[in-house]
Amino acid sequence: MEEINKNNKFETETETTNLNRYNIRIINKENSIKTIELDIERTFPDLGLFKDGNPMTDDLREILQAFVTSRPDIGYVQGLSYIAGMLLFYMDKFQAFVALMNIVLNLNTLPFYRFDESQIRKRIILFKQLFFHNLPDLCDHFESESILPECYFVEWMMTLFAKNINIDIAARIWDLYMLEGIKSIYQAAIGKPL
Repeated sequence: MEEINKNNKFETETETTNLNRYNIRIINKENSIKTIELDIERTFPDLGLFKDGNPMTDDLREILQAFVTSRPDIGYVQGLSYIAGMLLFYMDKFQAFVALMNIVLNLNTLPFYRFDESQIRKRIILFKQLFFHNLPDLCDHFESESILPECYFVEWMMTLFAKNINIDIAARIWDLYMLEGIKSIYQAAIGKPL
């Protein structure tokens, strides 16, 4: 059975999740809470800070549920737990929630959470141009091995590197991101000294 949602788009009742072209899971609002529970356990697993019984686990859950509630147009997107978790390392849950909202709703990152393919494509093209300009041989080698920016850059942007590199290095990138904005994320993505 099909229903028309608020945006006049058809959705099927049985559709729960699907993958977009960047292999990022798109989750309907009903399953957001269930997915949050799964992702909390997978957030910084080596640190063990978000396991059952740890007070930070409850804070992370509350932040992510508050996000889903306040922004149902976005819902829960895998990777948000890394952003919120990183913020919890440095601030209380209320400040972390405000910071999460500011990061996600920033015009430079919002397309990744809304899966706006035309805007994501523009950012990938920008990254690829920077990559080729700064590291042409490596960029060509990646292309020849079919390692395309779509395979890694989207996740880097959605987690601001929190998932993909050492947490100390990610923290340094975040410091610069908070001071200088999106430029620092592109610099880190091409390995330019920060």
